[in-house]
Amino acid sequence: MELVRLSRNALDHYTIHGARGFRDAFKKMLAELMEVYLDEGKDVTKTKWWGKAVNHAKTVDVVAAKLLKYKPLLENAS
Repeated sequence: MELVRLSRNALDHYTIHGARGFRDAFKKMLAELMEVYLDEGKDVTKTKWWGKAVNHAKTVDVVAAKLLKYKPLLENAS
């Protein structure tokens, strides 16, 4: 649930602060995942939720890449 909350914050930060806010929020998501990984050890990678969390982070990363790629177009449109 924390990862979903952080994703929502990333989108909110994009709306407020643009691509930089989204990037900062994405970094917080990755930090949260790494914190769990370091606390739980390598066994956490075998759990079902870990795979879903990593896939979620990858999806958000793809969205971030698209936002940065089309940043000038999006900024000029608004």
